[in-house]
Amino acid sequence: MERRVRTVLLIAAAAFAAPALGFLLAPTTFASFVDLEVRGPTGSSDVRAVMGGVGVGVALFLAWCSLSRARWPTGLLALQLVLGAMLLGRALSLASDGVTLRALLLGGGELVLFALGSWAAWQARAAGSPVASS
Repeated sequence: MERRVRTVLLIAAAAFAAPALGFLLAPTTFASFVDLEVRGPTGSSDVRAVMGGVGVGVALFLAWCSLSRARWPTGLLALQLVLGAMLLGRALSLASDGVTLRALLLGGGELVLFALGSWAAWQARAAGSPVASS
């Protein structure tokens, strides 16, 4: 069980870090992947900060939580809250803006991570880990 929870947190950390690093290093290119247009230095700065920096921060936090069993409940809760909010935004966009393949693929990835986080919390609870008390 211990390995499973740690693995889920590290998979999630990698899933947040990979695109975030892309947005930090190549904001215009990565913004175009999600149909955003960066029109100047302020736009690049905002894409780097919000889509890059926040993702890197979440990834670092999840990786840090994976290092200690005592932090697993916090890491799993943070993962579920962040992904839940992302899925809410994705659902609102799909309802108001229509369905696109890219939006479905991105939302599908978020849903898979959400399911993995839920599964990890369930596994930990079944094993009587401290995750059960949070």
